[in-house]
Amino acid sequence: MCTTGILKGTDKEWLLGFKTLDAAPAGTWHAEVSFPSGMRALAVGITVQLGINSGLNSQGLCSVLSYLDTCMPDSNGGPQESGWVGDNRGLANASMLAECTTVQEGYQFLSQYFQQFPSNVGGNFLLADHHGTIGVVEYYQGQIRFQEGAGNYLVRANNGVLLAQEEQKLLSPEIQFDRFGRYSLAETFGRTNHQQTKSDAINAIKEFLSSHGDALNPPICVHDYDVPGARYSRSEPISTVTAVIFDVMNYRMLFTRSNPCSLLWEDMAPLEISV
Repeated sequence: MCTTGILKGTDKEWLLGFKTLDAAPAGTWHAEVSFPSGMRALAVGITVQLGINSGLNSQGLCSVLSYLDTCMPDSNGGPQESGWVGDNRGLANASMLAECTTVQEGYQFLSQYFQQFPSNVGGNFLLADHHGTIGVVEYYQGQIRFQEGAGNYLVRANNGVLLAQEEQKLLSPEIQFDRFGRYSLAETFGRTNHQQTKSDAINAIKEFLSSHGDALNPPICVHDYDVPGARYSRSEPISTVTAVIFDVMNYRMLFTRSNPCSLLWEDMAPLEISV
């Protein structure tokens, strides 16, 4: 469903979350959400998924979500073809962003949430907070693992690093090329761009999320991409319906309303605050 990342400047003065959202044709939304708790969040979502796909709340906690599973879509329209039925990841994200302010709080919340409300669909939650802490929560078939990031970046490309190692080896060569190829590209991107200024890093992220791949590398930005099961559990072709960058320290969201290769980015920063 997505290529995701967290990138932290070497000088620790900036922190960015980013992602593509790849899906079959559906509505997307970008908004500031207000919660009863008084928290607000800049968020992105897709109309076929309940809750918030990814967001940044007004206390400086960012969560960037992506699909993580090894179930294959059913071309005959069986139960797996429902895709989003029983997918609680967006609801978990929304609930977490309404209450939590740090990466550790976010991990504890997700752990308790999925114990109470298991999701039929697995996911990677890349987390970052206003203290500069980064971490990843992997949720897969009822299991949950957390790892705090020790460096300046974390990335995922619908692949598990802490979970599903053996199961991923059984995926088709086409899916492995897509997932692990994008993961390798994202790892290289993270290693080579955290020393930039924030402005240059944002421009580099925009270019990375727009890349279309070649014979040796899978695309990040896709148009009618037909590798069922690679990015989520439905069989129809998918496209990148939006791309998003969260500026964690400044409560700001940059986003596109279609493929990021269109180069038309918008900017949402409703609060004049620095968290």
